[in-house]
Amino acid sequence: MFRLFFLLAFFTIQNWLQAQYYKRIIPANPIKDIILKIDTLAFSYQEDTIHYLGSSHLPLRYEKDDEICELNIFLQPSINLDKLELLPSVDFEMIDSLIQFNYDFYRTRLKFHQLTNSKFISLIFRHKKDASSYEHLTEIKLLPYQQTIASIYPKDKELYIGEEKIFEIATNHPQNIFVDNLWKSTEKFDYRITRSGSKIRLHIVAKELGLHKFVGYIPLAKPVIQKDKQVSNFLTIEEQFDVRSSRLAFLEIEPKDITLDESLRKTGIEVQISNHRQLKMQRTYRLEAKEEPGGALIAELFTKAPLSNDQVLCILRPYEHHKSTEGYLYIKDRDEAKFLTNFSISPKTQINQISILREGREWTNSLVVNPGEIIYVKLEGVALHKGQFKFLGATQLKTDSSVSENMMMIKLKIPLSIANNKIEVLDHDQPTGFFLIVKEYQRPHAFDFITIDYGNNPKYLHKIVGPILYNKPIRDIVIDFDRDSIDSREQLYGKQIFSIDIKITNVRGQLVDLKRIDRVTVCPENCVREAFYRGKDCQTEPIRLNNIVSTKTFDLEDWSKIELFFQHLNEKYESDGYRQKTEIYLQRLSNFDIDVSFPAGLIIKKFKENRYGTLGGVSLAVIAQFKFYRPEKIAQLRPYRIGIGTIALDAFNFSSNNTTTRDLGIVVLGSIFPQKRDTKLSFPLYGGFGYLMQADDFFFLLGPGIRISL
Repeated sequence: MFRLFFLLAFFTIQNWLQAQYYKRIIPANPIKDIILKIDTLAFSYQEDTIHYLGSSHLPLRYEKDDEICELNIFLQPSINLDKLELLPSVDFEMIDSLIQFNYDFYRTRLKFHQLTNSKFISLIFRHKKDASSYEHLTEIKLLPYQQTIASIYPKDKELYIGEEKIFEIATNHPQNIFVDNLWKSTEKFDYRITRSGSKIRLHIVAKELGLHKFVGYIPLAKPVIQKDKQVSNFLTIEEQFDVRSSRLAFLEIEPKDITLDESLRKTGIEVQISNHRQLKMQRTYRLEAKEEPGGALIAELFTKAPLSNDQVLCILRPYEHHKSTEGYLYIKDRDEAKFLTNFSISPKTQINQISILREGREWTNSLVVNPGEIIYVKLEGVALHKGQFKFLGATQLKTDSSVSENMMMIKLKIPLSIANNKIEVLDHDQPTGFFLIVKEYQRPHAFDFITIDYGNNPKYLHKIVGPILYNKPIRDIVIDFDRDSIDSREQLYGKQIFSIDIKITNVRGQLVDLKRIDRVTVCPENCVREAFYRGKDCQTEPIRLNNIVSTKTFDLEDWSKIELFFQHLNEKYESDGYRQKTEIYLQRLSNFDIDVSFPAGLIIKKFKENRYGTLGGVSLAVIAQFKFYRPEKIAQLRPYRIGIGTIALDAFNFSSNNTTTRDLGIVVLGSIFPQKRDTKLSFPLYGGFGYLMQADDFFFLLGPGIRISL
């Protein structure tokens, strides 16, 4: 007895603990209701739930594939959540954040993507009651639908046995109608649904005489919901037709499209045709487009033997082209029409011409394409609608065959990494003899990949503005290339082909050296097409100027000018290339030379005398002097000079008068010159001090002079 009591107590406590555990792990659904609002419509999960495919769904009626709706989430009474979030999905995006209003409900806005093509759309919420609880997921399945209607409005309700009649289906949502182009059979009709552009068409073939009601089912991509909340994936079209017999029996033939070539004219092709009690075996019938005798022979039909499926195996020998849209074909025994049939005899698919269109350009017959570009390819030829074209190695984005049977446009993307230099055009995996030629991009790129190093670290050519004044010896000028910066994944340029003209002149403008590098080819590196650019013509080493010019840069005179002129070879490109010129001057801040001048009218003050001397005559000064250049100007001297040398005072005074002050002195002499250029005769102002040999005295001097430039 005690054991029984103990076991009952144990199981009771265990069940209570498990209940408490699962209550914590799997709490009750905290969401009371979900309301979706689109325009003036509102859908409540509590009131509008629909049971579909074994699950509860929240219906959502939409008009556009990218509808925007308001989502309201209401919680159960007396439930506060520590966390509630809507998990992301590829089917929609949250436009607003999920915001809680007064602890009553949450609200956000959603924008859906491709509702018609999306399957199994759900709102999945992740929530947690408090910090000690586990996270839990709640799924709300959505049922997007469009209230699609469809009907036909036949002007003529008469059909004929075996005749295919086409009606346009009037519908408010043509994109929601699923088109499979397959024939469906009922007891008295065959029908199928096709799409032509934005129009939906119903094809009907009557099989039995009399007044019959046609009932057809149109499949939908998204369902419709009836008033009783029943979900239907089909629409029904009903119409009454009066089916009449033609004077001639109509016999179906398969296949319905025969390709005419020379071999079929002789050997023929096996076909099946509907059996008829008047159709004779082992008989050759003529097929003509006219009922009257004397029509042109389109084909011959030889009946071999009946088959078990109420068909007759025949040999068809086509001779001429025929389109089923042009009218019936009459099956004649000699010149008498016995039956009707209809099918197409079309020529073999053949491409006669290919054209290419690039955005912003005109159509061109050049079949040269570049990696990475998107183009439109226009095929012109015969019976192109039967072709299944592939461009080997290219990505086919879109095909538009709505123009005609003799023209087709295909949108292609040429992959960046395409390895072949030809893109073969195939039809049904067979070569057509046409190719697109893959050619690397060769477009001029700005010269921002060229660097010039003249001794002060490499500089990019495009960043050099104005002439370069360099006041150190130039050991060499190195032209190098940043090959990584030419191509990118967004833009390909290919090989850069250009020339470099080198011109060196001295300070007087006289030509020292002139050289031209006719062709420099720089190939992009570290890019997707690097392997296809490589070649013997690629410049792999820097260009050193001293390896090209006769007069080396370290032998040039002061203020020599080195001109480098870069220019793309335009004949290598479809558009004009870039041109850029840079100049490098061998700048000097000062210069040292021997100057001969003629100071005159000097005021001389000797240290041992208390008075100034009289104005002297023309003296002769030979001075080793420094000249100074303006740092911001090209070969332009400052107005002052300074040097040391000798001066012959009154050197040109040949008078026998003993009062002459002729003497020879050692002097530190400064001079100020006028700033006029190209002046042969100038009058500088001299000043300085020195020592007179004959007078054995130091002195100061100040005065003008004469300077002649040759």
